[in-house]
Formats: sequence, C-alpha cells, structure tokens
Amino acid sequence: MSIMEGKIVWHLDSNLQTRRIICSNLERLGCIVVGFNNTDEIIDRLGAIEANQLPSAVITEVAGTTGKADFAILSMLRRNQLTQNVPILVLTECTNDQDVSDGWQLGADCILSKPFNPMEVSAVLRRFFKSLEEYPPEPV
Repeated sequence: MSIMEGKIVWHLDSNLQTRRIICSNLERLGCIVVGFNNTDEIIDRLGAIEANQLPSAVITEVAGTTGKADFAILSMLRRNQLTQNVPILVLTECTNDQDVSDGWQLGADCILSKPFNPMEVSAVLRRFFKSLEEYPPEPV
C-alpha cells in the first residue's frame, strides 16, 4: 500500500482549476482530498469535525493580492488543538522575502511558489507522511 493511500488532505484554493489539478493528482495516488474555496469553509469544518475526519495534511493558497490575510489561516490551524501538528504546504504567488519569512514564522512546513509542478506537491506530501510515520507527534 502506498504511503499516500487513504490520507485526508484539505486543500484551500480560491482557483477552481488549481483545486482540480491537485485533487486529480492526489486522488490518483490514493488520497482523499477535501477542497475548500475560502478560509470560512475550513473554520466551519473544524467546528464540526470528528477525529476520523482530521486531515493528514493541509495545502493552502496564499494569493499575491491578499497575502497577509491568507497567512492568517496558518496561525488559526497552529492554534487549534486538532490541527496544531498537521503539516501545512503553502502554495503562493507571494515570493518576496518578507512574505516567505512570514509564512515560515506562522507555521508553514513547506512553501512552494506558483506556478508549481503537481508532482512536486505529491513529493512534499510523501515526505510529510513519511516523517509522520517515523516521528509521530506527541498526543495532546
């Protein structure tokens, strides 16, 4: 069985085409992808989540025009007891030094710039899942 098989991945991106590309790629590898159009949808899901529905990883977009507001999702996920240890991959158009530094400081585990290669996203998730198997987080 693949390390990706059955892993739940939350993907936040306002661009439907980007969500479709990532979803298709990850589903072919056995992941269960839950797409979100905006931060409010993730907040709503967190309010009604059960332990078996928690994501194994989160992929989130940080758009060039709203970078600061979009980075807030990182803080929210890191402060939430259910998602504080979930690996976060950021896909962004914000590639200036300050934005990248903000992303790391707010809890991103990996930052890839757009345009990205879907195979690179898969490789990052494989690394996340392999690390979680080797070094599971302490129970909360």
